[in-house]
Amino acid sequence: MLLLSTLLVGAHLALVALSEQFVTVRGDMKPADVMIVLGGDGPSRAFKARELWHRGLAHSVIVSGDGDCDYIRDTLVEGGVPAGVVTTECLSGSTRENARFSTPLLAAAQARSAILVTSWFHTRRAIATFAAACPSITFTAIPSEPPTTLFETAFGHYGPAIAKEYAKLALYRLQDASQDPWPDGGRPEWCEEGRE
Repeated sequence: MLLLSTLLVGAHLALVALSEQFVTVRGDMKPADVMIVLGGDGPSRAFKARELWHRGLAHSVIVSGDGDCDYIRDTLVEGGVPAGVVTTECLSGSTRENARFSTPLLAAAQARSAILVTSWFHTRRAIATFAAACPSITFTAIPSEPPTTLFETAFGHYGPAIAKEYAKLALYRLQDASQDPWPDGGRPEWCEEGRE
């Protein structure tokens, strides 16, 4: 039993330690038309988005996701982001829904580039999902950062989420390979690949 427990802890630590390499994508810190803040880890994502706003990296912000949508919006506004530039989409309950429900907002803004603000371990799946939903937009990820130590990351509240992310990434890739992200034909024309 001790051997099995040791192996499980070792495997968990390895998944967390390798998250930067396998599930994380980091974009360049350069301006985009829109910033999209994904719900799910509200405080860290809200504070990161607020920091990026004050660096002048986007003209408008979309907050996407149920649960902590209002909290993220309020944190942005309380931190000096003008309320008039923040749009909310508070219905999505998954990364795929974040992308689908945000796409009409991106089309309305005629965005050509967008920064995704999410947790570091969620970036690879988020970028792939948004790019599949709206190929005409260039997406980049500027994530919130992990805790400072491997132990704190692995055995704090992020540990289980990181471990699950490997499975979610694999599942999304299988689903994306086998199905159209817009099975009902609902993708806005603005998002079609090759649009001029």
